[in-house]
Amino acid sequence: MVNRLLLSLTALIVALSSSVAQASNNTLELTVKTQITPSTCTVQLQDRNNQPTATVDIGDVYLPAVRNKSNSQQFSLVFSHCEGLVENQAWVTVKPSTGCDGNGVGSGYKNALSGTGAADGVSAEIWSTDTPAGSGAVQFTCASSTQRLIGIDVRNAKDQQTVAEVFSTRIVPAAGSGSANLQAGNFSTHTVFTVIYE
Repeated sequence: MVNRLLLSLTALIVALSSSVAQASNNTLELTVKTQITPSTCTVQLQDRNNQPTATVDIGDVYLPAVRNKSNSQQFSLVFSHCEGLVENQAWVTVKPSTGCDGNGVGSGYKNALSGTGAADGVSAEIWSTDTPAGSGAVQFTCASSTQRLIGIDVRNAKDQQTVAEVFSTRIVPAAGSGSANLQAGNFSTHTVFTVIYE
């Protein structure tokens, strides 16, 4: 009886092995392709008339307005086509290209022009709002060892929709320059706005 049971079990195992061996297999290949791109937006500098520009023209500024810090000009960074941002934030810093006033340690951006016809004893300030030193305004300090970051919510800057962040600049007495040291003339300073996206 034991032999018959073993023989029946052996026949069953052989039958199962045979049916498994006859099953067919399919092999499928999968290729995944992509291009990893950085999160970014399109950003443009615009003047107070909402026109693209690379230069903010303050116009003529008279010496009393320099002393009183009363002549300023608005400009904007305009964001659009933001893609891939997790936090919907753009962080802006400003760094000098032509140096800082006060022998390089002041808060203003110094005049890149020198010699005959150049203004002396004056510098430019850049502020985070439409009015320098106004409510909630933050000054971008030229000689700061830690450049100031300004966060901008760009969640609505999708496709053609834009988010405009208004800034301002004004001409002021340079650090260490008294009123008697102000010299009328041409003024130009160069800065670099850096935008980091999150």
